[in-house]
Amino acid sequence: MATNITAAFIQQWNDEVKQAYQQKGSKLRNAVRSVTGVTGSTYNFHKLGSLSANTKTRDAALTFLNPTQAVVSATLADKYAAVTIDKLDELKTN
Repeated sequence: MATNITAAFIQQWNDEVKQAYQQKGSKLRNAVRSVTGVTGSTYNFHKLGSLSANTKTRDAALTFLNPTQAVVSATLADKYAAVTIDKLDELKTN
């Protein structure tokens, strides 16, 4: 049994994972609020506080809730990070 993984196999696996991810889409996409076509460097989201639902019997009066409301600002910025890889670490990975 081989103890090393070839560079070609690593590249093939990397390409297949990326392709599968792109075809399936993100599972978390529906769990977050996203806005497209934003102009400028900030976007304001309206945030509604938490609520608790109440039980109600027939013909009973409704209890109106007054949740807290706030505006949350999202700042759009490009971020960069340099990552260095040591040759010995690269050999351990392969």
